[in-house]
Amino acid sequence: ESQKDYDTMEAMLKLKKENEELRKENLFLKKAAAFFAKEID
Repeated sequence: ESQKDYDTMEAMLKLKKENEELRKENLFLKKAAAFFAKEID
């Protein structure tokens, strides 16, 4: 039972870390898109 809880916690931490990375990438892409949109005008 405790192993299952541990595995669940481990999976949650992994997903939180992955989510954080994706948020950073998404923010970067939004900034890049805004930058290039200005360049086109």
